[in-house]
Amino acid sequence: MGAFDEDYHYFAQMEAALNALVGQVCWSVLVADDYTGSITLSLGERLARKTLLESSRLTPEQQQFTGAYELDVADCCWRLDAPNSIITSWTDHGDIKRQTLAYLVGQPIVAWEITWPGLDLTVHFAEQMVLRLFCDQTDPVEGGENYTLFSPELAFRVGRRSLLDAFPRSF
Repeated sequence: MGAFDEDYHYFAQMEAALNALVGQVCWSVLVADDYTGSITLSLGERLARKTLLESSRLTPEQQQFTGAYELDVADCCWRLDAPNSIITSWTDHGDIKRQTLAYLVGQPIVAWEITWPGLDLTVHFAEQMVLRLFCDQTDPVEGGENYTLFSPELAFRVGRRSLLDAFPRSF
């Protein structure tokens, strides 16, 4: 099986996970720090973590639980849009991102779109909020990961040059 065939196999599995994401409610948004664009959205059922996350910035719920589904945006560019304006993006200060991304908490995902071959992901939330991920990590040596979608069973990582792989999820 060639690299394209393997990507396509993983893509079919990722597509099934994205379909299952529709209707899942976002209950947590984590902003990694004030200086990077890394964010994590937790959706669906709350699952107990094996190890508690210790941070004064996290709520007890965030420390104790992970989402059945999580979208971990690592190094790619992203933007949150409303119907007539841009709400925030990966370049905003951490405090602004925390405040504005909090709008997603309590909102279900209503639709998604993905482009091939770049695997840019657009996630539509209720109340017409749209999260757009732009896979721009292309340097095979110094580039970072774009994003990872965690489902209850598998994690789908969109890495450098938008190469897709999947691996079993561990909690």
